[in-house]
Amino acid sequence: MQTQQLLIIGAIALAVVIGGIFLFNSGSTSSGVAEGDFGVIGEGVVRAWESWGPNGELEAVGITFDEEILYTAPGEIEIIEMALPRKFLSSPFRHAMFDWNPHGHEPPGVYDVPHFDFHFYMISQEEKASVVPGPDPVEVDPAYVPDNYINTVDAVPDMGVHWIDAFSPEMNGQPFDETFILGYYRGKMTFYEPMITVDFLQNLDGVYTSEIRQAADVQRHGMYYPTQYRIEYNAREGQYTVALEGMSKR
Repeated sequence: MQTQQLLIIGAIALAVVIGGIFLFNSGSTSSGVAEGDFGVIGEGVVRAWESWGPNGELEAVGITFDEEILYTAPGEIEIIEMALPRKFLSSPFRHAMFDWNPHGHEPPGVYDVPHFDFHFYMISQEEKASVVPGPDPVEVDPAYVPDNYINTVDAVPDMGVHWIDAFSPEMNGQPFDETFILGYYRGKMTFYEPMITVDFLQNLDGVYTSEIRQAADVQRHGMYYPTQYRIEYNAREGQYTVALEGMSKR
């Protein structure tokens, strides 16, 4: 590991050891936010977290990362996997993955620009590792898929089949800047995924929110599911946040 990354990790460790309480790796802060794991890309840090509201209910799950990553990330794909703290049994989300795609990915002419993928997984690491690439032989019950979402047929290792909103601008001749993907594998929902370009982040001033289309039904009842996602730039802290929020119990 490079010296710069070691210094960054050391600084984080010093900052979170407060009064003998170790806050990351599923520790809890006093501000209504529980910290999950973290990782380093370039000269910046990525952190996963979840937050709760005044009545103790799940409020949001998210990833926060340093602005430096946009300018110091490597020229090849890099992936950071992070456990979520899972303070809430009513949260369907188990872990998160931060993907840096410096050259984008398929399909060409759509998502082949530098961007980040933010996966929020609803399956275990073991289930994730069991995904077999290629056509998925199990159909998804339409009741569990939002209207106008279309599938990409083939499963991607460690992910599943990506389903895309057919009304997204990039599916209708417009440039890709940010979009929201859903993942399924063998009939089961596997992840929620905001995808955001570097250009969008660099030009973001403040907060952007967008609705998450809802399916008619969910596969696990009694859980809190997000109804919107937020992309936020905090200039004072030099950080970006991508969060699933507007939780609704279903």
